[in-house]
Amino acid sequence: MDTLKAYLLGNYWRRTFFAPETVTTFLAALGFFWLLTEISSFIVDAWKAQLQALWMYFLVTSVVYTLWVRRPIISMCERLNGSDVRIEIRIADIFSLSTAQVISTNTTFDTEVNETLISSRSLQGAFTQKYYDKSEHLDADIISALQSEPVVSTRDSRVGGKREKYGIGTVALVSPKGKTTYLLAISELNENGVAESSFENVKQALASLWGFVSSKGRYEPLSIPILGTGHGRISTPRDVVVREIVKSFVAACSERKFTSKLTITIAPRDYHDHELDIYELGEFLKYVCRYTEISPNRQGGGTATG
Repeated sequence: MDTLKAYLLGNYWRRTFFAPETVTTFLAALGFFWLLTEISSFIVDAWKAQLQALWMYFLVTSVVYTLWVRRPIISMCERLNGSDVRIEIRIADIFSLSTAQVISTNTTFDTEVNETLISSRSLQGAFTQKYYDKSEHLDADIISALQSEPVVSTRDSRVGGKREKYGIGTVALVSPKGKTTYLLAISELNENGVAESSFENVKQALASLWGFVSSKGRYEPLSIPILGTGHGRISTPRDVVVREIVKSFVAACSERKFTSKLTITIAPRDYHDHELDIYELGEFLKYVCRYTEISPNRQGGGTATG
């Protein structure tokens, strides 16, 4: 998300702009110009009137400086204690980042973007439209990726969707246009063809995801959205899911290293509409990263990308 747009977010005004530090920053800038005027007029008395005539420019400059120094925070990043792994929480469109990405899907790995199955407004719908010209091409990539994965059951496809079901947490690794993407099954289609998930599904899927990335994935920075909180329809608050992603990832890192950086992305619309607080999430992230001990004897992981 562009920093300029972040000035419109309510949390910026509540937590940053209307804080005591903003007044301190403004007065410090104004004090600098005041001191400059006093010192200059002491050296050359004739400069005093000229500098005093510029007071409006000094005022405007102080305001601009304050807005820059107290600009919105759109990212919180911490290094995990005892390692060189970093965890970031960022307000951003996941597709704008040059990292590998996690995209949630259902256990039948449906791909058809329509108002019945995969909504064009969902993250998976946006992913399909951005990276594939036809859903059939995505289907082919998924079939190839799931060759070694067991089918756990079949479903009645009369309401639409594929028949073969895989387990929660199944991962299909695809690379459209060179973009490493982990399609992660976190939801199931109900009898009406509507995707449903749960917080327990998300926790189970996360554990499976880290295991897959560490053993079969590619060692590169990874981005993950707030799973299940949109079209997955889980009732768990978004900030709780963010915390669970952090805790789950840290627990996985205690066993082996499989990426140098994880970025948890918060869609700008979600941040605004659901009143998330990146400052509070950042404080939680700092606490977890600072007080979690990572064993130096853990295994390395991942497959080289080069």
